[in-house]
Amino acid sequence: HMQLEQGVNRHFVDGKERMTVYGEKDGQHVLLVFGESNVNKLVWLFGLAPLMVSLFVLYSVLWWWNRRARRYFSPITRLANALEHIDWEHQKNQASPFQDIRTDSNLEAEYLKQALEKYHQVLSEFIQREREFTGDVSHELRTPLTILKGNVQLCQARYGDNKSFTRLHNTIEDMQLLVDTLLAIARNTTNTLTAEPTMLSECLDNLVQDLESVSHNKGMQIDLQKDLDEQPRKLYPSMTKMVFGNILRNALNYSQGTEIDVILEKNKVLIADNGVGMPLPNNSKVQELSGQQLQLEIKGHGIGLQLVQKLCKQLGWRVELFDRQYYIVTHQNVDLAMTTGLIVVVYLN
Repeated sequence: HMQLEQGVNRHFVDGKERMTVYGEKDGQHVLLVFGESNVNKLVWLFGLAPLMVSLFVLYSVLWWWNRRARRYFSPITRLANALEHIDWEHQKNQASPFQDIRTDSNLEAEYLKQALEKYHQVLSEFIQREREFTGDVSHELRTPLTILKGNVQLCQARYGDNKSFTRLHNTIEDMQLLVDTLLAIARNTTNTLTAEPTMLSECLDNLVQDLESVSHNKGMQIDLQKDLDEQPRKLYPSMTKMVFGNILRNALNYSQGTEIDVILEKNKVLIADNGVGMPLPNNSKVQELSGQQLQLEIKGHGIGLQLVQKLCKQLGWRVELFDRQYYIVTHQNVDLAMTTGLIVVVYLN
């Protein structure tokens, strides 16, 4: 028998020492034995376990945000972001975009910042010199062209209008348009040019006629398929003529084919030759005319594909080169013979 005392005590019950509470009143005896194992389970289930999970989640989130913050505020990351967002097209002699970035005594970041500032200065000066040179050349060419045009007009008035004088006059006007366009490219703006409501088919038709002698000498024929529902569109005549003129001359000079099809559709123009084609990068069947495209070992007529790429960028157009057979297979509605060759597609805005 156990010696019981009133109050809270510890007694050996069912093989374990347990907490008990004993009381006596009016001859009634009450002994309460606490199940401590159940209490421990409840404490673990509703107390310690949720607390541990909460702390784990909290510290995981804090660790993730700390890494993100360190990566974002890292001077090297900020230098890389500044380099990535430089607008070289409109870059002039502006302050270095890296000068306000603090390196916080990070020697590697400081060396990188100094190198990037020097690189930015050298490249900005080079771009500025290139634009000034192009602008100066364009200005210098205007005077002799004006003199030539005036003398041709005098000859037309004195000796009558014949094909030679007309061809000279048209060539000089084309040269003046070319000079104005080059000047607009040098200034990186089309504000100096005038957009006119133009039927693109008329522009292409004039180009085909101008290139008739070249195509005849090459033994090639240029066929123009017009859009029956064509509507006038706002175009810069000089830029438009230079884009399609260079593409057609490339096809005449380098395709080694017999026929060039110019197909005018609603929002695009197809220029397809039946020549030998050319290998596109990585053996692909389609390549967008971009900076990478200019690495192709292909020479354009005059200023060539580089000018086409710059003009289309300013006009908001997009140019893609396709393997002819691949394009015909993937575009069933094109009425072209299944031969080798290259198709140039100009997507208008």
